[in-house]
Amino acid sequence: METKFFLGANSPGGFNSLYSDFVDPERDRLNIIKSGPGSGKSTFMRLIAERAEGLGYDVELIKCSGDPDSLDGVYIPAKNTAYVDGTAPHIIEPVYSGSGDNYIDLSKFYDRDGVRSVHAEIMGLTADYKAEYQKAYMLIASAHSAETALKPSSSEYTDRALKRISSVLAREIKSSGKRGGKQRRRYLNAVTCKGRIAFYETVPQLAERVFIIDSDAGLNKPVMAEIRKKAGNMGWDMILCLSPMDPGEILHIILPELSCAFVSSLSAEPYPYEGYRRIRLDSIPDSGFMRAVKESKKLPEAILNEAVKKLEKAKEYHDELEKVYNPFVDFDSVRALALNEADRLFG
Repeated sequence: METKFFLGANSPGGFNSLYSDFVDPERDRLNIIKSGPGSGKSTFMRLIAERAEGLGYDVELIKCSGDPDSLDGVYIPAKNTAYVDGTAPHIIEPVYSGSGDNYIDLSKFYDRDGVRSVHAEIMGLTADYKAEYQKAYMLIASAHSAETALKPSSSEYTDRALKRISSVLAREIKSSGKRGGKQRRRYLNAVTCKGRIAFYETVPQLAERVFIIDSDAGLNKPVMAEIRKKAGNMGWDMILCLSPMDPGEILHIILPELSCAFVSSLSAEPYPYEGYRRIRLDSIPDSGFMRAVKESKKLPEAILNEAVKKLEKAKEYHDELEKVYNPFVDFDSVRALALNEADRLFG
Protein backbone atom coordinates (compact mmCIF):
# COMPACT_ATOMS: atom_id res chain seq x y z
CA MET A 1 0.00 0.00 0.00
CA GLU A 2 1.27 3.46 -0.93
CA THR A 3 -0.15 6.56 0.71
CA LYS A 4 0.68 10.20 -0.09
CA PHE A 5 0.55 13.28 2.10
CA PHE A 6 2.15 16.70 2.41
CA LEU A 7 3.90 17.82 5.59
CA GLY A 8 4.23 21.42 4.46
CA ALA A 9 1.78 23.99 3.13
CA ASN A 10 2.06 27.24 1.24
CA SER A 11 -0.26 29.08 3.59
CA PRO A 12 -1.36 32.65 4.35
CA GLY A 13 1.34 32.78 7.04
CA GLY A 14 4.07 31.54 4.72
CA PHE A 15 5.42 28.00 4.74
CA ASN A 16 3.66 25.99 7.44
CA SER A 17 5.59 22.91 8.55
CA LEU A 18 4.30 19.72 10.16
CA TYR A 19 7.62 17.93 9.75
CA SER A 20 8.01 17.58 13.53
CA ASP A 21 4.91 15.32 13.39
CA PHE A 22 6.33 12.99 10.75
CA VAL A 23 7.26 10.09 13.03
CA ASP A 24 7.09 9.09 16.69
CA PRO A 25 10.55 9.80 18.17
CA GLU A 26 9.92 7.28 20.96
CA ARG A 27 9.37 4.44 18.50
CA ASP A 28 10.70 5.32 15.05
CA ARG A 29 14.14 5.92 13.59
CA LEU A 30 14.40 9.08 11.50
CA ASN A 31 17.18 9.57 8.96
CA ILE A 32 17.58 13.27 8.25
CA ILE A 33 19.09 14.08 4.87
CA LYS A 34 21.16 17.24 4.69
CA SER A 35 22.40 18.81 1.47
CA GLY A 36 21.60 21.57 -0.97
CA PRO A 37 19.61 21.88 -4.21
CA GLY A 38 20.12 19.35 -6.97
CA SER A 39 22.11 16.97 -4.77
CA GLY A 40 19.86 13.92 -5.18
CA LYS A 41 17.84 13.98 -1.95
CA SER A 42 14.59 13.09 -3.71
CA THR A 43 16.36 10.44 -5.83
CA PHE A 44 17.90 8.90 -2.70
CA MET A 45 14.51 8.54 -0.99
CA ARG A 46 12.75 7.33 -4.14
CA LEU A 47 15.22 4.45 -4.53
CA ILE A 48 14.54 3.31 -0.96
CA ALA A 49 10.77 3.65 -1.45
CA GLU A 50 10.95 1.59 -4.64
CA ARG A 51 12.89 -1.15 -2.87
CA ALA A 52 10.35 -1.20 -0.02
CA GLU A 53 7.37 -1.38 -2.38
CA GLY A 54 9.06 -4.07 -4.46
CA LEU A 55 9.38 -6.17 -1.31
CA GLY A 56 5.71 -5.65 -0.44
CA TYR A 57 6.06 -3.11 2.38
CA ASP A 58 3.53 -0.34 2.97
CA VAL A 59 5.10 3.04 2.26
CA GLU A 60 4.04 6.57 3.16
CA LEU A 61 5.35 9.18 0.71
CA ILE A 62 5.66 12.81 1.70
CA LYS A 63 5.45 15.06 -1.32
CA CYS A 64 6.84 18.58 -1.65
CA SER A 65 4.22 21.33 -1.71
CA GLY A 66 6.61 23.48 -3.74
CA ASP A 67 7.01 20.73 -6.35
CA PRO A 68 4.54 17.85 -5.91
CA ASP A 69 6.61 15.69 -8.28
CA SER A 70 9.46 15.80 -5.78
CA LEU A 71 9.79 13.66 -2.66
CA ASP A 72 10.42 15.16 0.78
CA GLY A 73 10.01 12.07 2.95
CA VAL A 74 9.51 8.30 3.05
CA TYR A 75 8.19 6.24 5.97
CA ILE A 76 8.17 2.43 6.14
CA PRO A 77 5.91 1.60 9.13
CA ALA A 78 6.87 -2.09 9.33
CA LYS A 79 10.49 -1.06 9.78
CA ASN A 80 9.71 1.94 12.03
CA THR A 81 12.07 3.85 9.76
CA ALA A 82 11.76 7.14 7.91
CA TYR A 83 13.88 9.33 5.66
CA VAL A 84 13.25 13.05 5.36
CA ASP A 85 14.68 16.13 3.66
CA GLY A 86 15.74 18.14 6.69
CA THR A 87 16.79 21.32 4.89
CA ALA A 88 15.07 24.72 4.66
CA PRO A 89 12.24 25.58 4.67
CA HIS A 90 11.44 22.44 6.67
CA ILE A 91 14.53 22.22 8.85
CA ILE A 92 14.39 19.27 11.22
CA GLU A 93 16.96 18.11 13.75
CA PRO A 94 17.34 14.90 15.79
CA VAL A 95 15.35 14.38 18.97
CA TYR A 96 17.51 11.45 20.09
CA SER A 97 20.67 11.83 18.07
CA GLY A 98 22.31 8.53 17.18
CA SER A 99 19.98 6.32 19.22
CA GLY A 100 16.84 7.34 17.38
CA ASP A 101 17.83 9.76 14.65
CA ASN A 102 20.67 9.91 12.19
CA TYR A 103 22.12 12.39 9.70
CA ILE A 104 22.77 11.47 6.08
CA ASP A 105 25.07 14.01 4.43
CA LEU A 106 24.76 14.11 0.64
CA SER A 107 26.76 17.34 0.34
CA LYS A 108 29.92 15.19 0.45
CA PHE A 109 29.11 14.24 -3.15
CA TYR A 110 29.47 17.84 -4.35
CA ASP A 111 32.54 18.85 -6.31
CA ARG A 112 33.14 21.79 -3.97
CA ASP A 113 35.55 23.60 -6.27
CA GLY A 114 33.12 23.24 -9.15
CA VAL A 115 30.18 24.53 -7.08
CA ARG A 116 32.29 27.46 -5.90
CA SER A 117 32.98 28.40 -9.52
CA VAL A 118 29.26 29.13 -10.08
CA HIS A 119 28.72 30.88 -6.74
CA ALA A 120 27.44 34.12 -8.26
CA GLU A 121 24.83 32.29 -10.34
CA ILE A 122 23.74 30.28 -7.30
CA MET A 123 23.25 33.45 -5.26
CA GLY A 124 21.18 35.09 -7.98
CA LEU A 125 18.85 32.16 -8.59
CA THR A 126 18.43 31.54 -4.85
CA ALA A 127 17.35 35.14 -4.35
CA ASP A 128 15.02 34.93 -7.36
CA TYR A 129 13.10 31.81 -6.29
CA LYS A 130 12.80 32.99 -2.67
CA ALA A 131 11.40 36.33 -3.86
CA GLU A 132 8.71 34.56 -5.91
CA TYR A 133 7.72 32.49 -2.88
CA GLN A 134 7.29 35.63 -0.80
CA LYS A 135 5.02 37.10 -3.49
CA ALA A 136 3.03 33.86 -3.55
CA TYR A 137 2.60 33.91 0.23
CA MET A 138 1.34 37.49 0.11
CA LEU A 139 -1.22 36.55 -2.54
CA ILE A 140 -2.32 33.45 -0.61
CA ALA A 141 -2.79 35.65 2.46
CA SER A 142 -4.83 38.10 0.38
CA ALA A 143 -7.00 35.27 -0.96
CA HIS A 144 -7.65 34.02 2.56
CA SER A 145 -8.46 37.54 3.79
CA ALA A 146 -10.86 38.08 0.89
CA GLU A 147 -12.62 34.78 1.57
CA THR A 148 -12.91 35.56 5.29
CA ALA A 149 -14.31 39.03 4.58
CA LEU A 150 -16.76 38.00 1.85
CA LYS A 151 -18.05 34.62 3.02
CA PRO A 152 -21.26 34.84 5.06
CA SER A 153 -21.24 33.36 8.56
CA SER A 154 -22.82 29.93 8.91
CA SER A 155 -22.84 29.90 12.73
CA GLU A 156 -26.64 30.01 12.91
CA TYR A 157 -26.73 26.58 11.24
CA THR A 158 -24.12 24.90 13.47
CA ASP A 159 -26.57 23.14 15.80
CA ARG A 160 -28.41 21.59 12.87
CA ALA A 161 -25.15 20.40 11.33
CA LEU A 162 -24.05 18.77 14.58
CA LYS A 163 -27.44 17.11 14.93
CA ARG A 164 -27.13 15.71 11.40
CA ILE A 165 -23.75 14.13 12.19
CA SER A 166 -24.62 12.88 15.70
CA SER A 167 -26.29 9.61 14.67
CA VAL A 168 -23.37 8.77 12.35
CA LEU A 169 -20.86 9.32 15.16
CA ALA A 170 -22.91 7.27 17.62
CA ARG A 171 -22.92 4.37 15.20
CA GLU A 172 -19.38 4.61 13.83
CA ILE A 173 -17.24 5.74 16.78
CA LYS A 174 -17.71 3.54 19.82
CA SER A 175 -15.21 3.05 22.65
CA SER A 176 -11.86 1.55 21.67
CA GLY A 177 -11.28 0.19 25.15
CA LYS A 178 -8.03 2.13 25.38
CA ARG A 179 -7.02 5.59 26.47
CA GLY A 180 -5.19 8.37 24.74
CA GLY A 181 -5.35 7.68 21.03
CA LYS A 182 -2.50 9.21 19.04
CA GLN A 183 -3.08 12.10 16.67
CA ARG A 184 -0.92 12.65 13.59
CA ARG A 185 -1.16 15.86 11.58
CA ARG A 186 -0.86 15.85 7.82
CA TYR A 187 -1.91 17.83 4.77
CA LEU A 188 -3.92 15.96 2.16
CA ASN A 189 -4.39 19.22 0.19
CA ALA A 190 -1.91 21.83 -0.94
CA VAL A 191 -1.63 24.96 -3.08
CA THR A 192 1.24 24.17 -5.43
CA CYS A 193 2.94 25.27 -8.63
CA LYS A 194 0.43 22.97 -10.37
CA GLY A 195 -2.54 24.58 -8.66
CA ARG A 196 -4.64 22.94 -5.96
CA ILE A 197 -3.72 19.33 -5.38
CA ALA A 198 -5.46 16.82 -3.11
CA PHE A 199 -4.17 13.29 -2.60
CA TYR A 200 -7.66 11.88 -2.21
CA GLU A 201 -6.46 8.51 -3.50
CA THR A 202 -4.85 8.05 -0.07
CA VAL A 203 -8.21 7.97 1.73
CA PRO A 204 -9.62 4.67 0.38
CA GLN A 205 -6.22 3.09 1.03
CA LEU A 206 -6.74 3.72 4.75
CA ALA A 207 -10.53 3.57 5.11
CA GLU A 208 -13.22 1.30 3.67
CA ARG A 209 -16.03 3.61 4.85
CA VAL A 210 -15.59 7.19 3.65
CA PHE A 211 -18.17 9.76 4.70
CA ILE A 212 -18.18 12.65 2.23
CA ILE A 213 -19.13 15.96 3.80
CA ASP A 214 -20.37 18.74 1.49
CA SER A 215 -18.65 21.70 3.04
CA ASP A 216 -18.69 24.93 1.00
CA ALA A 217 -20.92 26.58 3.60
CA GLY A 218 -18.22 26.14 6.25
CA LEU A 219 -20.24 23.79 8.44
CA ASN A 220 -17.52 21.16 8.18
CA LYS A 221 -15.49 23.13 10.75
CA PRO A 222 -17.71 22.48 13.79
CA VAL A 223 -18.49 18.99 12.51
CA MET A 224 -14.81 18.05 12.21
CA ALA A 225 -14.18 19.48 15.69
CA GLU A 226 -16.96 17.24 17.02
CA ILE A 227 -15.58 14.17 15.23
CA ARG A 228 -12.12 14.84 16.65
CA LYS A 229 -13.55 15.24 20.15
CA LYS A 230 -15.60 12.04 19.94
CA ALA A 231 -12.76 9.93 18.47
CA GLY A 232 -10.32 11.31 21.04
CA ASN A 233 -12.67 10.57 23.94
CA MET A 234 -13.14 7.04 22.65
CA GLY A 235 -9.38 6.44 22.46
CA TRP A 236 -8.91 6.05 18.70
CA ASP A 237 -5.79 6.99 16.76
CA MET A 238 -6.49 9.54 14.06
CA ILE A 239 -4.88 11.36 11.17
CA LEU A 240 -5.91 15.01 11.18
CA CYS A 241 -5.61 16.56 7.72
CA LEU A 242 -5.39 20.35 7.97
CA SER A 243 -6.39 23.10 5.58
CA PRO A 244 -3.47 24.76 3.75
CA MET A 245 -5.49 27.99 3.66
CA ASP A 246 -6.03 27.85 7.43
CA PRO A 247 -3.70 25.42 9.24
CA GLY A 248 -5.83 25.77 12.37
CA GLU A 249 -8.77 24.16 10.55
CA ILE A 250 -9.28 20.41 10.13
CA LEU A 251 -10.45 19.46 6.63
CA HIS A 252 -10.45 15.67 6.94
CA ILE A 253 -10.14 13.03 9.65
CA ILE A 254 -9.00 9.47 8.99
CA LEU A 255 -9.47 6.75 11.62
CA PRO A 256 -7.33 3.85 10.33
CA GLU A 257 -8.15 1.50 13.21
CA LEU A 258 -11.85 1.82 12.35
CA SER A 259 -11.22 1.84 8.59
CA CYS A 260 -13.32 5.00 8.55
CA ALA A 261 -12.78 8.55 7.26
CA PHE A 262 -14.65 11.85 7.13
CA VAL A 263 -13.68 13.97 4.12
CA SER A 264 -14.65 17.56 3.36
CA SER A 265 -15.59 17.79 -0.31
CA LEU A 266 -15.00 21.32 -1.59
CA SER A 267 -16.32 22.74 -4.85
CA ALA A 268 -12.74 23.66 -5.78
CA GLU A 269 -11.47 20.18 -4.79
CA PRO A 270 -14.37 17.71 -4.86
CA TYR A 271 -13.80 14.22 -3.51
CA PRO A 272 -13.76 12.12 -6.73
CA TYR A 273 -14.75 8.71 -5.39
CA GLU A 274 -18.15 7.28 -4.54
CA GLY A 275 -17.69 6.98 -0.79
CA TYR A 276 -19.80 5.13 1.76
CA ARG A 277 -22.27 7.92 2.47
CA ARG A 278 -22.61 11.60 1.60
CA ILE A 279 -23.57 13.99 4.39
CA ARG A 280 -25.12 17.04 2.73
CA LEU A 281 -24.34 19.85 5.16
CA ASP A 282 -24.67 22.38 2.34
CA SER A 283 -28.38 21.53 2.13
CA ILE A 284 -28.95 22.98 5.61
CA PRO A 285 -28.70 26.72 4.71
CA ASP A 286 -31.27 28.21 2.34
CA SER A 287 -30.56 28.73 -1.36
CA GLY A 288 -29.95 32.47 -0.91
CA PHE A 289 -27.18 31.76 1.60
CA MET A 290 -25.53 29.24 -0.71
CA ARG A 291 -25.67 31.71 -3.65
CA ALA A 292 -23.86 34.21 -1.45
CA VAL A 293 -21.26 31.57 -0.58
CA LYS A 294 -20.71 30.83 -4.27
CA GLU A 295 -20.32 34.53 -5.12
CA SER A 296 -17.88 35.03 -2.25
CA LYS A 297 -15.47 32.52 -3.79
CA LYS A 298 -14.85 34.32 -7.09
CA LEU A 299 -12.38 36.96 -5.89
CA PRO A 300 -10.39 34.63 -3.57
CA GLU A 301 -10.02 32.05 -6.37
CA ALA A 302 -8.84 34.72 -8.81
CA ILE A 303 -6.20 35.88 -6.31
CA LEU A 304 -5.17 32.29 -5.59
CA ASN A 305 -4.66 31.71 -9.31
CA GLU A 306 -2.16 34.58 -9.29
CA ALA A 307 -0.39 32.95 -6.31
CA VAL A 308 -0.09 29.73 -8.31
CA LYS A 309 1.60 31.69 -11.12
CA LYS A 310 4.19 32.94 -8.61
CA LEU A 311 4.75 29.38 -7.38
CA GLU A 312 5.24 28.30 -11.01
CA LYS A 313 7.85 31.02 -11.45
CA ALA A 314 9.56 30.01 -8.19
CA LYS A 315 9.80 26.44 -9.44
CA GLU A 316 11.30 27.62 -12.72
CA TYR A 317 14.03 29.46 -10.84
CA HIS A 318 14.59 26.49 -8.53
CA ASP A 319 14.85 24.13 -11.51
CA GLU A 320 17.48 26.42 -13.01
CA LEU A 321 19.32 26.41 -9.68
CA GLU A 322 19.37 22.61 -9.63
CA LYS A 323 20.72 22.58 -13.18
CA VAL A 324 23.59 24.79 -12.05
CA TYR A 325 24.46 22.31 -9.28
CA ASN A 326 23.89 19.09 -11.26
CA PRO A 327 27.22 18.96 -13.19
CA PHE A 328 29.05 19.06 -9.87
CA VAL A 329 27.17 16.20 -8.14
CA ASP A 330 28.41 12.59 -8.12
CA PHE A 331 25.00 10.98 -8.66
CA ASP A 332 26.49 7.49 -9.02
CA SER A 333 27.71 7.74 -5.43
CA VAL A 334 24.34 9.07 -4.28
CA ARG A 335 22.58 6.08 -5.85
CA ALA A 336 25.15 3.65 -4.45
CA LEU A 337 24.65 5.06 -0.94
CA ALA A 338 20.86 4.74 -1.31
CA LEU A 339 21.13 1.11 -2.43
CA ASN A 340 23.51 0.33 0.43
CA GLU A 341 21.06 1.91 2.84
CA ALA A 342 18.24 -0.20 1.37
CA ASP A 343 20.39 -3.34 1.74
CA ARG A 344 21.04 -2.48 5.39
CA LEU A 345 17.35 -1.82 6.07
CA PHE A 346 15.80 -4.76 4.24
CA GLY A 347 18.62 -7.28 4.33
